[in-house]
Amino acid sequence: MFFGNAPGVRADDRDSCYQNVQNLQHKLDRDVDRHGADSRQAKHDKREMEEARDNCQRRYGDYDRDRDHHDNDDRDRDRYQQPYR
Repeated sequence: MFFGNAPGVRADDRDSCYQNVQNLQHKLDRDVDRHGADSRQAKHDKREMEEARDNCQRRYGDYDRDRDHHDNDDRDRDRYQQPYR
């Protein structure tokens, strides 16, 4: 049996998975701006984004390894790094 389309489908699925993570990151950014980093909305968005990112990493590997890095990537991540309470 020949599965010639499988690698292309996997790449599309991977891109879609990480696009969802990016969309959730934008939602988190918006809610932090509107409600604050410690708000119920921001905490919910952060959990949702982390779960989606972890799922993508388990399924497709580390997306950040393949991305072009920008100077603000680390600052953006640090913005939401808070100790768990």
